[in-house]
This record gives sequence, structure tokens and C-alpha cells, in this order.
Amino acid sequence: ADYGTTAEWLVAPFKYDKPLTDAITDVKNVIAAYPPGQRGIDGGGFKLVDEKSDGKTGYLYVLFESRRKGFVDDVEFALGDGVANVRTSSRLGYLDLGVNAKRLN
Repeated sequence: ADYGTTAEWLVAPFKYDKPLTDAITDVKNVIAAYPPGQRGIDGGGFKLVDEKSDGKTGYLYVLFESRRKGFVDDVEFALGDGVANVRTSSRLGYLDLGVNAKRLN
């Protein structure tokens, strides 16, 4: 099967021009405001599992769960030097039916 190339799956980093603590707070607020079940995904909710910051970089780790089958997806945010990188990945299977892309959009 042809699943495309890795480049098709990449998400461009987000840029910010504020202190790291403010950028981390912004990401946390966006996560907290995310309505479970929107666009037919993540009906099982989400949980902020880990948060770290050393003053120069920040890291957030969030688990999202589907309502019907209980699938869990991992979402990570790494912030530093005015750039926020995001990684989202399904734990099971190769295809996620576009769920990870929908979540980020």
C-alpha cells in the first residue's frame, strides 16, 4: 500500500514572539478550550499528562481518547527560541483516518 511520504505528514512549527512562559500558557489555554467530540473526534476527552520547563524550553504531553473504541493518541508540544513544534501520533495502526490532522486544525 502507498501511504504517501513523510513530508506529507509534517506540520510546520508555530512561531511566537513572547516570553516562553506566556507561550506555554497560550498552548495550555488552547488545549483546555478544546471541546471533546468536535469534528467527530476525541469524544473520550483528553488529559495533560506532563509539563516541563527549564526557563529556555518547554514541553507539554497530552493524551487524547476516542469515544467509540477508546483509541489513545499522543500529542507533544516542544517550545523554545520562539518556535513551538508539535507531534501527534496514534498508538495503534498505521492510518488514523485523518484524526491527528483534524485535531491540529
